[in-house]
Amino acid sequence: MPPRVRADLRNTIQIEPLQVKVAQSDDGPLYGTRLSTVILVRRDGKVLFVERDIWVLGEENKAFKAANTNDRVFTFHLEPYLSEDKAASAS
Repeated sequence: MPPRVRADLRNTIQIEPLQVKVAQSDDGPLYGTRLSTVILVRRDGKVLFVERDIWVLGEENKAFKAANTNDRVFTFHLEPYLSEDKAASAS
């Protein structure tokens, strides 16, 4: 069920585009979930970062579902963290 009042938005993971009324105008800005991000970190420090557009704006500021071909994928490796105490004792 879509959110009916503003307070419901904090309990929602994904929000389809909603027209937000500003003052007495009928055509206010759109509000909704624009993209989704997933970050996976393995114990060995390998990281997978994936970002996907959910909704995009087309002509005349109309929102439409994005194609899944717009994913941004990054992989990288985290170096182990050594606290100052451990770094001093390793020297």
